[in-house]
Amino acid sequence: MSDIRHNLGGKFERRETMMPTGPFSYFVGGDGPPFLHIHGAGGLRVSNALQELTKSHRVYMPLVPGFDDTVAHEDLNSFPELADMLAGFAETQIGTPCPLNGHAMGGRLVIWYAILHSDKAGKVIIQCPSGLRTQDRTITDAQYTAQVVTHADRVPDENRSPEVVAANRTAGHRYHTPGKDVVQAKFRDQDMIDRLGDITCRALILQGSLDGVLAPDSVEFLAGQVRNSQLVFVEDAGHLIEIDQRESYLKLVRDFLA
Repeated sequence: MSDIRHNLGGKFERRETMMPTGPFSYFVGGDGPPFLHIHGAGGLRVSNALQELTKSHRVYMPLVPGFDDTVAHEDLNSFPELADMLAGFAETQIGTPCPLNGHAMGGRLVIWYAILHSDKAGKVIIQCPSGLRTQDRTITDAQYTAQVVTHADRVPDENRSPEVVAANRTAGHRYHTPGKDVVQAKFRDQDMIDRLGDITCRALILQGSLDGVLAPDSVEFLAGQVRNSQLVFVEDAGHLIEIDQRESYLKLVRDFLA
């Protein structure tokens, strides 16, 4: 097990299980109906908003294999394969259909989950998803870091080293094949886009009004392709909505799940 200590706020415990593809780590905390959160390409950030959700939900937060010092699975090399694995995790560890929440890379994974397993989701919350940017737009690691958050003072403390954060970027390469020093060089997941019409569950799509990473037309396109979807631009929020605007995020999520 990694010696990384995520900032859990006393709300979560780490657990290990074995999936058909390999060992799998996740965090769980709270009481109430289940809520499955999928982290982005930076690894798991346990935001104050996720901690607050444990008051009303049992929150599950898996670590995508290869991230935060976990072991990559040899047979997991794409988002559809990850989505299938997560569906198996939900079936064995949660045991009932539950809503999913994902940010950036996690949002892209939630989209694939909804495409392949809408019946297991019921509702999905898609935050600033990757895979929808135009092919000719590039963004470097430095630009990504500068534009990811609007209120840096609200980012929770963590002990992950710069080396671990950099390794997380590399960990994601096996799933979306970016180029060297570029975040998600494969900006457009055409296979995913071609199947957006397969999503049958309800979707809440969130975008920060100040997000410098993902252009507004990306989520507008997504909302136009996914029936039963609702698009909300969150004021004064960057790419990390649940950190920049915790209360707004919580209200939107709770209203959507009610």
